[in-house]
Amino acid sequence: MPMTQQGETRSIGGVRPETLLRVLEETNVSAFFDNWGPSDVLQVYDPETNMQGILVIDNLAMGPGVGGLRISASTTPKEVFLRARTMTMAAALVQVDFGGAAAGIRANPAEVDKLQLVRSFAKGISPHVPDQYIATPDIGTGQEEMKAFAHEVGDLLGATGKPAEMGGIPYELGVVGFSMGLVTETYLHSSRPWKPQPSELTDIKVAVQGFDSTGAALVKYLAHKGATIVAISDDWGGVQDPKGLDLAKVLKHSLAPNERQSLAHYKGSTRIQADEILKVDCDVLALTTASNLVNEQTCASVKAKCLVEGPACPVSPVAEQLLTRQGVVVLPDLLTLGGGLVSSRCEIQRQPRERAFSTIEFKVKDAATFVFQRAAEAGLPLRRMASEVAKERILETIGGQQ
Repeated sequence: MPMTQQGETRSIGGVRPETLLRVLEETNVSAFFDNWGPSDVLQVYDPETNMQGILVIDNLAMGPGVGGLRISASTTPKEVFLRARTMTMAAALVQVDFGGAAAGIRANPAEVDKLQLVRSFAKGISPHVPDQYIATPDIGTGQEEMKAFAHEVGDLLGATGKPAEMGGIPYELGVVGFSMGLVTETYLHSSRPWKPQPSELTDIKVAVQGFDSTGAALVKYLAHKGATIVAISDDWGGVQDPKGLDLAKVLKHSLAPNERQSLAHYKGSTRIQADEILKVDCDVLALTTASNLVNEQTCASVKAKCLVEGPACPVSPVAEQLLTRQGVVVLPDLLTLGGGLVSSRCEIQRQPRERAFSTIEFKVKDAATFVFQRAAEAGLPLRRMASEVAKERILETIGGQQ
């Protein structure tokens, strides 16, 4: 790296070296490859719609790759790969016959015709659907986008999370939030050597970042089990009440499509800025929509004893290490996202939604209990143990196929 005489890093062509390294890290696909994948990486572009899309098919040892199709301005090959790898591990943990994959369209979902971009993306990757990739909802997409995707590829099995009239089980029903709640409850009930905290939901205070269908479902689940919801935030702000929010009123602001209907206009509790959710004094902080929200710079603000990861890769690896040293437990997305995959399997098998939720409960609780027990016995962080268990199950599947 070029250096000045004083030892300071110089820019290269007006661009600082650390910026170049970051760009290379996000675009150099070959840097992701290891013994587990990815098996295929596709970048597609449509000049007519200006659609820029990425598909990462990570590992197909257990079945076709299943994972979210996200529309985000921050989409990069690295971001999509990390989500695909998470799906590989999550599917193995809940033992469904899926591999891992993920997709992304680089655009601001609030400023584009999402259905047009999804159709264009589906057309570009259609040779890989559904044998290698099955789309599911993610940030910026939902049941209508899955409907458009399936119609474009000409195969209803090409996407799950579709509308009910298509035989789908929409993610808007809250399958991921339900899964996050199950993992949280299982963790509290488990015998563990980690930092002491209440063992019952009736004794904990919870803050939730993100108030989409996932966040709302999680709030409903935990509150129904007796937890006190002390703070919730969305894209425009948040509300806080140490004694507990009035959920009947606050839930009217969930899934807000704009600022006017958001929590910023909720009356009756203390308003907070969206990023102040990290500073709320609580036992559990659930993160459902923000990528990299807890990082090296912000992790010092966290007051919760336990973080629950949702679908947006909210905790950076370095931040997780720092938090673990401080006794903060992170329930990783490898465990919490399994409910979505189970729901996808139930949809393909055309099971009713009631059966899907009972299957999610059984498989997610079983996976979480096993990982928590193994981690306690080995004295390992939960993410590392979850990854090891997932890899063991993938290798067992490969061995059984030979």
